[in-house]
Amino acid sequence: QNSAADAAAAATAAYRRAESYLQNLDQVAAQLVDATGFEEKLAPVYKAVQEWKMAVLHDPVKEGRKAGVQAARPYEQQLLKIETKVGEVHQRAAWLSDQARGLRSAGAELAARAVAKQAAGDLLGARGDMMRSHEMVSQAAQTEEIGSELQKKAEEQNEQVPLYVFAAQNAAQEAVHRYAPDLFARPPL
Repeated sequence: QNSAADAAAAATAAYRRAESYLQNLDQVAAQLVDATGFEEKLAPVYKAVQEWKMAVLHDPVKEGRKAGVQAARPYEQQLLKIETKVGEVHQRAAWLSDQARGLRSAGAELAARAVAKQAAGDLLGARGDMMRSHEMVSQAAQTEEIGSELQKKAEEQNEQVPLYVFAAQNAAQEAVHRYAPDLFARPPL
């Protein structure tokens, strides 16, 4: 029995030593790594593994193109807004031009009727028709002027389109160059 009690005591003591050793194992390992400079020796290997992993898992051309699309997106969205607005303004200017043409045509017809009334001796009726005819032609000129101004504004906005196209292309080129400088040139200055 003595030997069983001694064996149990020895086992308990060994367990306690192992337990205390395990509690300090992290500290001991850290001290060993610090003392030997092992971390500095592994840093370049770890960095090389990370670079290899990035090269294998991430295609720089695909990543660059994706980044290029994202970089160009704000310029393209603004470009779309400008083109939409220019289209709407062009439509409105065309509508105003059609209205002016209609007023001018109606004014000419009314003037022709006024001449016919004057020839028939209806001077008062002819005078009223001629005044309305002049008003219609004047209103047609004003409407045409408004349409012309709208057309000029649309042309001014349309002049911005190439600038946004160029900016979008530059942003996309800069992004793809950042991801794959060996494959894509820098954007022009």
